[in-house]
Amino acid sequence: MKTGDYGKLTKIEYAVMAVLLLIGMLHGGIVLRRAAHVPSMPEVHKHAAPAPALQYTLYGADLAQKTRTVLQAMDSIESSQELSAAGFQLSEDSARAIASRLDALRERGYSATFLLADWQTGRVLAYKPLSPRYSASAIKGPVVLADAAHELLNAPDDADLAAQTITISDNDAYAELVQRYGLAALADWTTNTRTSVNMDAEVGIGTAKYMWLSAADLTKMWLLGYDFLFGSADRSGEWFVQPFGSSSNSFIRDALGSDATVYSKAGWIHDDEYFTAQNDAGIVRTSSGDFVLTVLSDAYGENELLAGLVRTLAEVRAADMLGA
Repeated sequence: MKTGDYGKLTKIEYAVMAVLLLIGMLHGGIVLRRAAHVPSMPEVHKHAAPAPALQYTLYGADLAQKTRTVLQAMDSIESSQELSAAGFQLSEDSARAIASRLDALRERGYSATFLLADWQTGRVLAYKPLSPRYSASAIKGPVVLADAAHELLNAPDDADLAAQTITISDNDAYAELVQRYGLAALADWTTNTRTSVNMDAEVGIGTAKYMWLSAADLTKMWLLGYDFLFGSADRSGEWFVQPFGSSSNSFIRDALGSDATVYSKAGWIHDDEYFTAQNDAGIVRTSSGDFVLTVLSDAYGENELLAGLVRTLAEVRAADMLGA
């Protein structure tokens, strides 16, 4: 039985996606890992500075300085699969609070990964940021943003298709946009952001409307979206921004929407034979600064559990990430 916002794939298409995933693994791209048992007090890895080999030029001169800084902070923790902090000291109380939320998911038979990237401070908090999970429709957000950034959405009905893709996660509208414009804009957008997704036109992002992504991958895509929307110019009034503020099934908005403005795109699916996912990712704008958050999970339908995790992450940000 399959439910969710994914839909309309044949058995052959599922088989093709499995082959593409295997090819990506063989080429050193995506590596699947089984989520490990979450200890009551996970080891915290602190990364104070980006890896020395990484240079600002990696990300292009057109990106805002703060965007480049937070992207580099993310790169400094990319080798870690534990609870990690870059640029700040995570307190023991905060680590325990996060562990408690992850334990609550595990006790119900679920697991989750996340990455919170604070644009204001350049600091990053993550748990298993490189573990790929099935994106479901969470990928639709970056696809629409990349198309907008590349000025592709100019047909008379593009605005309606994009709005339907984001607000109600309409699969047919999304398929039409991909049919018209492909995923070349997203591939071009992410070329220099060190995502683990194979950007070759024949593997991964070049051929699949939906894909396997890590929390780091999706967060980087949304950071590019943030830079496009708010980095060097405020595009919050543009028509393609508003749908993200009312997208359906966003547990990030459920958790934080009363105190912040959330631009997000969730993705969910429950397919006994293939995939289970409840994901959300996007931009959170608050009075204390803005951040990008991605949560990927297999906790289908457990929005309140996931919203609890999001609330705790926001509390940890306020307590630990914004200080001196």
